[in-house]
Amino acid sequence: MLSILLTMMLSAQAEPVPYGTRADKVLLWCGSRMCAVGERWVEFQEAHANAGIELDVVTTARLPTDLSRYRTVWLGLADFSFDAAEVAGLYDFLLRGRRLVMVSEYHNYSRSYRKHNEVLAALHVPARFQSRTVDPSCETTSDELTGHRLGSGLTDFDYAASTLIVGGEPIVEHSQGVLVAFDRPGKKGPPNGEVVLVGDASAVNGDCESIDNMDWVVRLATD
Repeated sequence: MLSILLTMMLSAQAEPVPYGTRADKVLLWCGSRMCAVGERWVEFQEAHANAGIELDVVTTARLPTDLSRYRTVWLGLADFSFDAAEVAGLYDFLLRGRRLVMVSEYHNYSRSYRKHNEVLAALHVPARFQSRTVDPSCETTSDELTGHRLGSGLTDFDYAASTLIVGGEPIVEHSQGVLVAFDRPGKKGPPNGEVVLVGDASAVNGDCESIDNMDWVVRLATD
């Protein structure tokens, strides 16, 4: 049903725009009581400020539907399903050739991965978050970096309890599965956008206190 509503709302599609043009801001959105943006995500916000990147933080219940001002959108945890207007906004955003980063979490902490997967399906992105997880405290890995272009500059990667990812191109792997992946929408989706899936919020919100991770977070908005 979501896909049908989305198709109806996209009769007038945006013209493709090269990644990073006509937009110079980053959006961090999180629609879950588990986000605690004021207590967590502090290093994430500081990293963008130190890099001179204007960051909007939105923690209201609904995702803004006009994302045209942003070059990168971070989609954090969600306690609810996204409606057709919100998904249409994401479709338009990707159609402009921009980058969506979806951050999920260990399923005992948040079931947000189910909401993310609904969005991935509606956008025709093949990759999915799984309920299968790894459950460490914050750990550092350097052996599990795949050399993917979007992992460029990473010498190690810190992560905690994570939901694993199936599909797409691995950026960070674990012996039990993929922690970070890259994918694009399929033939029926917006052809120009990029989607990065991150299986653990602690890897990017500062919980693991990783300078290398924060440098990578900033590069996702600048590369």
